[in-house]
Amino acid sequence: MEQMSKKTIDELFQSKLSDFEFAQKEADWKLMKHMLNEQKKKKTLLFRFQLIFSGISMVAIALLFIFNPWSNTKTSNNKSQITNNKTQISIDKLQTSNPPLTSRVLGKGNLPPIGRVGVGQTSNFKLETSNNFATNTADVIISTSKTTINTNSTPSYLEYSVKSAYIGKDSVKTIITNMGQQLNSSFSDYAPIINADGTEMYFTSRRPVTEKEKKKKIESTENIYYTSFDAITKKWKTSVKLPSPVNMANRFNSIIALSNDGQQMLLYRDDKYGNGDIYESILNGKDWSTPKKLPEPVNSEHMETSASISPDGRTLYFVSNRPGGKGDLDIWYCTKNKQGKWGEAINLGEEINTPLKEEGVFIHPDGKTLYFSSRGHKGMGGYDIFFSRFENNHWSKPINLGDAINTPEDDVYFVMEANGKTAYYTSAKSDGFGEKDIYKVELITHTIESEKIGQLTLFKGVVIDKETSQPLESEIEIIDLEKNEVISQLKSNAVTGNFLMSLPSGKNYGINVKKQGYLFFSENMNIPESAGYKEIIKTVLLDKLRSGAKIVLKNIFYDYNKATLRSSSINELDRLYDLMVQNPELKIELSAHTDSRGSDIYNLNLSQQRAQSCLDYLITNKGINKDRLIAKGYGEQQLIVTDEEINKMSNEEEKEDAHQQNRRTEIKIIEN
Repeated sequence: MEQMSKKTIDELFQSKLSDFEFAQKEADWKLMKHMLNEQKKKKTLLFRFQLIFSGISMVAIALLFIFNPWSNTKTSNNKSQITNNKTQISIDKLQTSNPPLTSRVLGKGNLPPIGRVGVGQTSNFKLETSNNFATNTADVIISTSKTTINTNSTPSYLEYSVKSAYIGKDSVKTIITNMGQQLNSSFSDYAPIINADGTEMYFTSRRPVTEKEKKKKIESTENIYYTSFDAITKKWKTSVKLPSPVNMANRFNSIIALSNDGQQMLLYRDDKYGNGDIYESILNGKDWSTPKKLPEPVNSEHMETSASISPDGRTLYFVSNRPGGKGDLDIWYCTKNKQGKWGEAINLGEEINTPLKEEGVFIHPDGKTLYFSSRGHKGMGGYDIFFSRFENNHWSKPINLGDAINTPEDDVYFVMEANGKTAYYTSAKSDGFGEKDIYKVELITHTIESEKIGQLTLFKGVVIDKETSQPLESEIEIIDLEKNEVISQLKSNAVTGNFLMSLPSGKNYGINVKKQGYLFFSENMNIPESAGYKEIIKTVLLDKLRSGAKIVLKNIFYDYNKATLRSSSINELDRLYDLMVQNPELKIELSAHTDSRGSDIYNLNLSQQRAQSCLDYLITNKGINKDRLIAKGYGEQQLIVTDEEINKMSNEEEKEDAHQQNRRTEIKIIEN
């Protein structure tokens, strides 16, 4: 295979670099060659001096051995002592004997120490072996990695664990794994993008595509590849190149973002002038639509290189070098209004952005944790990965993830699953298969700060026809019940019926699933601020509009022991209003039910009053004909969970959940 020089992330995105940047890099390269030549001269002189000194030392030792007045045993001990003295060299001496190269100036990191696999820790202890250090680094790096290497001729992965990834002020134990040849090649593979639960991954690769490229073993332009996680084998499947229209021949096609449910893709494409823009493609069943360029103010006449979509799909974080920033590439954001129009682009400010480059922005599914790479914040060299939390209405000071993850090379495109425990990123580590490889990060131990990441509920499942069990494409609305407004809209997949949504903690959500010709589905998710990570998997059964079909309205709420509707119930009743408007022949019974506590008469009267409250809203406030509605209170006559079943339950929390199921409001179709 032809030897290829290492490339920085900026060089991989050649079309994103302006003429100035090319000129600057050429100047940097000349400076680097000059510094390397100067260092080479110094090393040559130092080597010659060491060689002469070693020769004199050997002669002295030989003479001492020949004329040694002591016994052979003592001689052996002295020889052993010399060896020990040779290996235990203090770090202070090493630092002063050979000044380091500055990776910030060169735009590249220093060479890794000899014999080092992966990333070690900076230490102030004495070295124990002579081949665990590199004399051209600012601090001697001692490898603390626990390495497992596949001994096959073509290894599938390299794995090692360290204890220096930083979440807040504390370090956490981390396992970092090269993703192997299922994803990585001998060329550059980078920018991994995942859906929220980490079951699907897209990434960008420069591996050969055309027959000419394969024959000559030369890299191609950027293309997007896809793989999925096999739950049975617990492995990633062999990646495949996406077809047209996502990948356009002879163009730079790079995926930069994916919605949490994996149904919306953002990709980067360059134009004939070398400027790059953000495009959008939608998954229709199994096929991606033709990418369309996002409008202003997301795109501009300048470069837009990477992006990330917020959990509700309403905010887009992206990287651009447009005027008005803090310098070079900055992180910006735009928010979409209810009409679907993007507002003005706003710079994230100097807390996040620096005079140098920021790149690879990613907003976690919790909606509060931002990951990005930077050349300007204090780091190990090249691009380093940082994270910031949105708390008290502002972004916190960025924290470097530490030398378990960051290296003197470029480390970029960090993405994390919703669980806050598993992440992926791109690095140019020395153990890689190609120029840039994709790595997996697993957090083994956790801190108070790391536990804040992933405070959300992942609600996923499939929508099917209740009668035929066939998958259904349906509209899904996520409602903030406190504000009584729809905050996000998505669709279940047209072919599989699958859906997935991320619900950050601290809100009371209403979920509404609807399809023309069917009764809608209602669900309530009240997620406290301090709630940890939770997954809820549900099969949503949609029933056709037929006589006898019924559903529970999960988002109808009353004041305690009263029939007064709470404001958080309005959105649910509005969904019912929409259903009746779309189906003018529909007649329904709206019923209310109580639990078994309290007297039969009291429960019956209370339930009747509550059912009537719902009808009054639809008739008086929305104008539905009263002949189409029947209010019915059943009290405790139609319990979902019986008293006998409740009495057998072991704890009070379980019993209260059962009582809650019995306290419900339902609709049933009387006539259609």
